[in-house]
Parts: sequence; C-alpha cells; structure tokens
Amino acid sequence: MGEMGRGAGDIPIVEVLDGVHGWLLGAKGLVRVDLTTGEVADGLFPDNAPHPEVDLDLVNTGTSTVDPAGPPVVADTPVGRLVLAVFPVKIPDRGTVPGGIGVEVVAADSATGQKAQSTLIPLPGSEVPGSRPWFEYVWVVGVHGATAVVDVRTNEYEFTAAVDLASGQVLWTAPGKAGQLVVGDTVIVTVSDWGAGTRDTRGLSVADGRQRWVSTSAGSAFPVGRDMVLLDGSSTSVVINATSGRPVPSVPLHGDRRGWSCFGDQRSVTVCQRGGGRSVEVLLGLDESGAELWRIVNQTGGTRVPPAVSTVWHGAIYGYTRDGVPTVLDARTGADRTPVAAVAPFLVNEYFGIAAVDASVGQVSAPSRAVAVPATS
Repeated sequence: MGEMGRGAGDIPIVEVLDGVHGWLLGAKGLVRVDLTTGEVADGLFPDNAPHPEVDLDLVNTGTSTVDPAGPPVVADTPVGRLVLAVFPVKIPDRGTVPGGIGVEVVAADSATGQKAQSTLIPLPGSEVPGSRPWFEYVWVVGVHGATAVVDVRTNEYEFTAAVDLASGQVLWTAPGKAGQLVVGDTVIVTVSDWGAGTRDTRGLSVADGRQRWVSTSAGSAFPVGRDMVLLDGSSTSVVINATSGRPVPSVPLHGDRRGWSCFGDQRSVTVCQRGGGRSVEVLLGLDESGAELWRIVNQTGGTRVPPAVSTVWHGAIYGYTRDGVPTVLDARTGADRTPVAAVAPFLVNEYFGIAAVDASVGQVSAPSRAVAVPATS
C-alpha cells in the first residue's frame, strides 16, 4: 500500500491492527474497534481484579514511558488467531493465605472478539518488610508457536515468564531478567546487576527458559533480518545472531554509533534509522541476511534528506519530511514512492492506516487523536 485516502472521523487510539479491527488496552479493558463502522465493543477483563493502583489510561508522552502496559499483540498460533494483552492484577487473600500481585494474560479470539482464556502469573512480593512492589511496565514480549512470553518490571525487580496458550498454564519463569524480544525460538533478555553497575544480554529457550548464551553487550533490542538482533548500547550498536549470541560484524550497523531503531516490513526488509524527529541522520535498508540495500544520509551537499519513520509495512516506508509533510518511500530501493502523501500512519495493514490527527514530525509516537484511513492502493 503506497497511498491512502482521507479518514472519515476520529476513532479511539488503537494500538494494533487485526484485519478490519483495531485493539487497545486501557481502563475499559481489552477493547476491539470496528474500523469500518467505528463501533467500540465492550472491553474484556482478567478473571482477577485489575490492580487498583495502576491506571491503564496513561499514555506514552514521546519522551518518557508512563503507560504501564504495552500494546496488545496479535498472533497466529496453533490454537487460533489470538489477541493477547497483559493486565496488572491484585490477587485476593484466600482464607488464611495472603494474596499479592500478579499479571494476567488475557487472550481474545480474533474472529469473534470474545475472551478465549486467561492465565494468572503470580509475582514475588517485596523484600522490604511492610512494603510492596509497584508496577512500572508489563507487556507481551512476543509469541512463538503456542508460547507467549511476558515481561514485568516493578520498582524492585524485573521478571519474565512464558505461558502455554494451548493449556493456559505458566511454562516457566525467569526472575531478575527483563524480556526484550522473541526471535524465532529464542527470548532476548537483559540482566542488570545494580550493585556492580553492569548489564548483559542473554538468550533463553522459548520452550523451557534455559539459557543459551550470554553477551556482555546490552541495550535496546530490535530484530534485524531473519534471525539477528541489534543491541543499541550506551556508546555503540552491536548485531548478534539470536540463536547463538555470536556477533555478526558483516551487518552495517555492527560497531556503529548508538541511536538506532529498526522496523521490519513483515516481508523481507528491515529499515533502520539513527536519530529521530527532525534530526534523522541516516536511514538504512537491509535484506533478510543483513546486507545493505540502500542508505540515505543527512549530510552537507547531499541530494536527499532522510525522513522520520512512522511505520514500515509490506515494502513501504511511511514517515515525515523535516517540514512535517507525510511521505512514502519504497522499502526495497529507498526511492520516493509518494513524495507528498495524504497521511503518515503509525499503524498500517492491508485495510487501514491509523494516523495521528494534526500530528507534527515529532508527535507521531504520542497522538492525542487518531483517524482510520482506508487503503486506496
């Protein structure tokens, strides 16, 4: 899809697309929106009460993450196409057994929009007598087969767990590990030793949580190509093989300065940009092997200026020029496809793009209003 039509009206700010529907997670539960009619369905909730001290309607400001729950995830699994969301919950006392806190993974049936199952993951209590952890962030890291991996971050600890979507059971837990990404059958996690001031990255088996490798490099993780991971560290970026943890120096990002973020087009191209907003320095296209396809560099005397990417999907790069004009590039070649587009969506599929209303180049990550824009090509 290289061009889009005009939207008919504002909709709730959905966080993921699923055919002609959008989904969002908030105080009204896991909510499905029909993008053809604008109809908003009643929300789905966990079996346990959502934690009363967590406001799921907080949003990402674009400069700091204050949204305590990540977006829903749509996944094709052996038990059907599911929409998954994680709720912070309060576990009630049972007789003389004290309750506590936990997270609940709610799965909705994509076809019907109805709740399919819910799995409770109890969490550790506080190590400080008389105190209790409070939630900072919970989300679905990724899905492989029938296994969903969940990450929980509190003010006291980090915690990763895996849920079997076929049985609704917790498969394994990894206290002290912060889940970042699922690539193939490997979970990428970060382990921090706050006392020593060190961090490293590890690869765990999705099946049983066993450690496969350790890398001394750490940073924000992004998938690259078929089976690689970019770790955007404190000073440099490192590309590693997700299965072995070994460095892949042949990828152009390896050893480069930090500040990269990457977007897969869900086909065969990864687009990476360094910088953001009106200060994008480099835009780079990679194939599935990590080989460079093209690059656009913001430099004196250059003939092209890289746009700020809002999303990438099926061979198209959507974004904004430095003047805030929506534009579309070809992901395979980097060529301008639609130099002046109608909108620059932040979510897109074969039916709709979800675009911020009156957004500027620096506001695409935190829209206050959004519109569903039908695809026209």
